[in-house]
Amino acid sequence: MNTREETTPATVAEPARGSRADMHCHLPLDLAASPLRRSALAAGGLRAVRARTWERTLALLGDGYRRALGAAPEANVRGPRAA
Repeated sequence: MNTREETTPATVAEPARGSRADMHCHLPLDLAASPLRRSALAAGGLRAVRARTWERTLALLGDGYRRALGAAPEANVRGPRAA
């Protein structure tokens, strides 16, 4: 392993034992070993992005521009609401 003086941005060094990085480097392996956790994570991700459509995003952007220009935003932003 390199010392701090030898380390460059491209150098890969092992995390210090007991550090947060050391604990987090095992998370992908734990997730890969658990079909139930993968399924729950996937379902949560799908719920989180369901309301993030291009139409809703552009409507919100348009409302922001209208507010910045001093006009009233549209009354109804189309698209499903976030749960």
